[in-house]
Amino acid sequence: MAMSVMVSDSNGNPVASAVVTLGLCPSCYATGFWVTGAAGIVPWIEDTFPNEDEPDRNLILDPGEDANGDGELTPPNSAAGTVPLPVTTDENGVANFELYYLKKYAVWIEEEIRASTMVLGTETQSIYKFWMPYEQ
Repeated sequence: MAMSVMVSDSNGNPVASAVVTLGLCPSCYATGFWVTGAAGIVPWIEDTFPNEDEPDRNLILDPGEDANGDGELTPPNSAAGTVPLPVTTDENGVANFELYYLKKYAVWIEEEIRASTMVLGTETQSIYKFWMPYEQ
């Protein structure tokens, strides 16, 4: 999935050559199944749940985190996919990158992408959340 980050200064001017560190984590997951309807095969979402590794996100199943009782963290951190680390902005303050994830997680995972960079000596971080799209 093609994505971009944009870095600008406090006046809205693009910042070239800014190094942006990216990170991923599944923030929520959905349960359900696929159904055939007038719009084709579409997901039927039954419920949504927070990532069981909240709030510490240490990738270790700590006491009290296994909410669904399956003996592991749900969803697995790998469900978020991968992004390059780091990316560097061009003369327009934009860095393009690809988010790769397995097809089986599309629709069922709410993705959280964190981007952080330094601009004029100040560290800035942004978080973007979205449900991973699927193709029919």
